Amino acid sequence: MSARHEENDVYIIPPNFIETGTIFGGTIKFRNAAEALILSLLIGIPVFHLPVTLTTRIIIACLTVLPAALFAIIGIGGESLSSFVLNFFVYLKNRRIVGISEEADAPASEKAPEKNQMLLRKNPSKKVKPKKKRTLPRSSDSAGNAGRQNRKTPGCQKPAKQRERPEV
Repeated sequence: MSARHEENDVYIIPPNFIETGTIFGGTIKFRNAAEALILSLLIGIPVFHLPVTLTTRIIIACLTVLPAALFAIIGIGGESLSSFVLNFFVYLKNRRIVGISEEADAPASEKAPEKNQMLLRKNPSKKVKPKKKRTLPRSSDSAGNAGRQNRKTPGCQKPAKQRERPEV
């Protein structure tokens, strides 16, 4: 009885194998390449019509057209250059400010003038005093046990009064 030993060949399929819309083996998206071509033509045609020598025109084209084309091929944040610019302008149009007070959120028609607010009170001549804040008595213990001696629970004693030291 022989054990049958089989080996399966394992092939790694790259993630861009079936991806459509790319050129150069999936490295460049077709949309980015088209945008780079249009952008380089828009910049390059006026550069080559400049009244300077051919060498100067080529240098100016290398300094302007090539960086713009590379920028368009790479894109911004995984998006093409045109979609990023479009999303940026949509953001500028629809941006909001977070953290405005409630008074600013309510429409002007819902806000009542100050005179109407005074009439809605029950007694406008009566002034309301602010409530006094409750504070715990301070303990002389500085080790973080503040207030433990002053608790009123069964079996606890009041702290002894501290004597004042005579001045020398």
